[in-house]
Amino acid sequence: ERPCDLPLIEDPASVTDGPAFEARLAAARKELEDHITADFVRLTEVFRQRLGDYLVRAATTEPDLTETTQFGLSLTPEDFRPALMLRTRRLIAARATPTDPVFGLWAQRMASEEAGPADLAPPAGVTWNPKVVAALRDAGVTNRASVARAYGDLLRSVYERSRSEGGGASGALDAADRELLALVTGPESPVAFPRRETPDHMSRPEKDRYGSLVMALDKLAAHATNRPPARAMVVRDLPEPVAPRVFLRGNPSRPGPETPRGFLRVLQGGQAVPFGAGSGRRDLAEAIVAPSNPLTARVFVNRVWMHHFGEPLVASPADFGARSEPPADPALLDWLASEFMASGWRVKSLHRMLVLSAAYAQAVRTPRPGDPEPAPWVPTRRRLDLESMRDSLLWISGRLDATVGGLPGDAASDAWNARRTVYGLVDRQNLPSLFRSFDFAAPDQCVERRPRTLVPQQALFALNSPFVLEQARALAALPTVAGETDPARRVRALFGRVLGRDPSPSETTDTLRWVAELPPVSEDAPGPWELLAQSLMISNDAVFLD
Repeated sequence: ERPCDLPLIEDPASVTDGPAFEARLAAARKELEDHITADFVRLTEVFRQRLGDYLVRAATTEPDLTETTQFGLSLTPEDFRPALMLRTRRLIAARATPTDPVFGLWAQRMASEEAGPADLAPPAGVTWNPKVVAALRDAGVTNRASVARAYGDLLRSVYERSRSEGGGASGALDAADRELLALVTGPESPVAFPRRETPDHMSRPEKDRYGSLVMALDKLAAHATNRPPARAMVVRDLPEPVAPRVFLRGNPSRPGPETPRGFLRVLQGGQAVPFGAGSGRRDLAEAIVAPSNPLTARVFVNRVWMHHFGEPLVASPADFGARSEPPADPALLDWLASEFMASGWRVKSLHRMLVLSAAYAQAVRTPRPGDPEPAPWVPTRRRLDLESMRDSLLWISGRLDATVGGLPGDAASDAWNARRTVYGLVDRQNLPSLFRSFDFAAPDQCVERRPRTLVPQQALFALNSPFVLEQARALAALPTVAGETDPARRVRALFGRVLGRDPSPSETTDTLRWVAELPPVSEDAPGPWELLAQSLMISNDAVFLD
């Protein structure tokens, strides 16, 4: 679950007004927790007192729409809680058998409502709870409702005696009483629920109060004068993890048998090995990277290969199933995976091995019409992705902020944001147009590879974006560039900084003539050398991998 109190990853004392904000947040959080705790205690007592009503409803009615459909309900104090009603029905369905010590008599009476006192006998070898037998004999039950009501009155009587003070003879419970009390106060009670589910059972006034307190926590951060201290987005294991169940026909209101947490049986020799204690998240992570799992390393090296060479060894990076295309070179994929695992799953070693290989050192081949599809180990020309392109422009201009960590910033519209693009803020519901123009992966989908498009918006960004113009100005002002008084040497400095090579004689001549022929511009407009810097930064040689 997502904890209400997310852990701090920043010292509040290092943030303006940080300690005061934390004090206000702690007070608001305490008010919320007190409200949940008070209602949890109150509702727990109410539901225990009304257990008989739940039994009567389960015995006399079929599940209605509120129990079998998942939607928000505005509840009154008298309403049956759908989740608890379903628990009651499941309890009866599981235990209403003649051999059950408590609900065996329930099963007998529900099957034959005309049974008399002489029929209050269990099957051979079975012992029924004597308190249940006595209660139904004395109650003179005649129909389903009276059977359920007799059970409810008995459970309530035992519960009240367990709460009596003094511990005298009237308050002492024997084994039969404790067996019944477990149905009221034990974890298997149909009206038991964990504290975290309290808001689901609140009546309308209490639920509205809960919602306002939760909103108050968000408003504290939204209306703060200064930025609140940073917190980590985490989840934590529940104190008592929920036992997962199969939903019958996909309906969450019809849970089937419990299904222990575990890994894929096909990857464990056909044996179902349940995970240990806790949510199983750690067990799942260990199973994913276990040496006996042949898939993880292969999937990973296939994606790294695609990053460096442009095409993966397996054409479908997200599907290694029987219906996918086989690897272009199975032996190569197996060898890379085994080397990756032997290195201790070190990604840097994998990168080093690939970029130092003879395959990576090959020249880029541009296929012509009619040529066969190149093999995945033949490098192809491709444009830098958005993150690489933006970071390259920042590095070329000398403005790249390589600070590690910190809060995300606006990398799409802030021309002076010099942080690496990986620290750019991504709004899943409102992706910036810049990201969409340069084939950024949809953040709310699983994308195995990004599309490759050439659209006018990309050229317009390169020509008119304030971000690109700002990097061009910074590049032209670098001491290694602006400090060159000889125009030819300045051209050479720009080529070396942007393209990593010296210009050819013809490139030098053409560039100098182009710079000299540019008309005068106003003080606010880019000068000739800034325009040259921009032209080089957005050239194909700069934004395409060769």
